Amino acid sequence: MSFNLFLTGPSLHTSLGMGMEAHADALRAPSPALLALPPKIKLPIQLSDADAPTEIPYHLASGKPLENTQTRYFDILETIIGETLQSADLTPEQIRSTGLFLGTSSSDVCLIESAYLDALSKDENAQPLNLFCSMDNLGAHLRRKFDLSPMGMSVNTACTASANALIYAATAIKAGKLEHALIVGAEILNITTAYGFQGLELLTQTSMRPFDSRRDGLILGEAASAVILSAKKPDTPCMQLLGGATLSDGYGMSAANPDGTSIARVIQQAIRHAGVNASDINAIKAHGTASLLNDEGESAGLQRIFETLPVITALKPYIGHTFGASGLTELLILNACLNEGFLPATPGVSATPCEKLGITLNQSAKQMHNPTILCNQFGFGGNNTSLVVRHG
Repeated sequence: MSFNLFLTGPSLHTSLGMGMEAHADALRAPSPALLALPPKIKLPIQLSDADAPTEIPYHLASGKPLENTQTRYFDILETIIGETLQSADLTPEQIRSTGLFLGTSSSDVCLIESAYLDALSKDENAQPLNLFCSMDNLGAHLRRKFDLSPMGMSVNTACTASANALIYAATAIKAGKLEHALIVGAEILNITTAYGFQGLELLTQTSMRPFDSRRDGLILGEAASAVILSAKKPDTPCMQLLGGATLSDGYGMSAANPDGTSIARVIQQAIRHAGVNASDINAIKAHGTASLLNDEGESAGLQRIFETLPVITALKPYIGHTFGASGLTELLILNACLNEGFLPATPGVSATPCEKLGITLNQSAKQMHNPTILCNQFGFGGNNTSLVVRHG
């Protein structure tokens, strides 16, 4: 049974700006500078005896300088959630019965790191372990802060986390356990993730070029996104979640099977669950990480499903890879652009198909009205998720 649920009160904050209009304005006729390498940041902890501090490019949330970590962290997230609850026009009673479904791959790791850095400044032998570390620390805080229902969950399935949070919320609503669900995607700068991806040699020093013959890695990014999911259709145009699927792939820890079989399977199940056919898909929002194996697996999977590929867009070149937040964040960026009647483009990225992959990305803003869109998310650890949505 398909979901047929509606997304209301969307709000988000990335390097492109804060709010839906800011994202649509940025991508209507994007400046080439948005696709360039963002400024580098210095990581405050050194893992070696190198003379120079480690610096990596990072798409930071706009207007939020790196100052007090705790204040910055909660300000970014709580502002977005507050805007969503207000614009969704829920009563206090409805908010108290709204379940929270949080998707993140780092939760409050940045706060734990900050506490450790503070301890190191006082004692060079300070221990990094934190006995109060919990995947649901942030979720518990947000439930108290906004007086939400205790029902819900915190999801960490790597890069699919917030997409899966949306699926789990939809399942709870369809089962009659909730009337409204608040879905949140959260990914804030942390040293652990930065060093992890640097160690995997997955970071580019040029720009993100998914499916391009020049692709050589990704850029890290911050994002906070939030939306209310319910069966009630709002009066204004919105995204409708038709269906979705999430599956596990045991091929490897950091990539899906490059032959595309596992990715094709999850796409097929999502399309079937949505009650549509592959021929009904008007556009694809690719996962598009610009890493060699991930793009190879996604392109192979798409070509197993579609006889003729619909127009494909990718959003990570603009905001970086926002990991656990990326599924919901990129969906809401699409929502923002489609509210203005266009599908965003990445001019100059994969303008011609790479010989091995055969994927071309949208090169100019394409007018679209009431499209049905496939949204892909594929994560470390073998979790693959696809959503089917319709805007209108």
